[in-house]
Amino acid sequence: LDRICAEFRTALAADARLAIDTEFVGERSYEPSLELVQLATVDGLVALVDIRAVGHELDALADLILDPNVLKLVHAGGQDVGILRSYLGNAPAPLFDTQIAASYVGFPLQLGYGQMVRSLLRIELAKDESFADWTRRPITTAMLDYAANDVVHLHDVHDKLRGRLEKLGRGSWVD
Repeated sequence: LDRICAEFRTALAADARLAIDTEFVGERSYEPSLELVQLATVDGLVALVDIRAVGHELDALADLILDPNVLKLVHAGGQDVGILRSYLGNAPAPLFDTQIAASYVGFPLQLGYGQMVRSLLRIELAKDESFADWTRRPITTAMLDYAANDVVHLHDVHDKLRGRLEKLGRGSWVD
């Protein structure tokens, strides 16, 4: 995990935006169980961090995700932020939530990630694993592909939304 986080730090030196998503299970216990953290940089570096495999040694991951000089890109990130706060000891900031930003440029407030990617980027995402059991091991290739897709397009979505926000004079609204 230390090596992966170091690679991300190097990539973030050129573009300080980090796409983040999580997969967790909250139905079987009082506290949600974080199973996977997905990360992506603008240049295509992607990591799918299996929390069970790395255990509770999350210092390097926390340093990366909690870096105040890196803009974190999320989609409908309320639950992600909550569980990351629980596991990492603090909430990631600054944040850009694409679902919230999209509402300021005319999209419906509850716009799903797949619909947004389709509308802005003309890319159709497979959502077959939307209700996957993330506690199951080994994690299947289809689940990993689904998880990666949740972060690989966030930079392009951010660029499109930021452009529309600025054109409408609403950039500060989202900030």
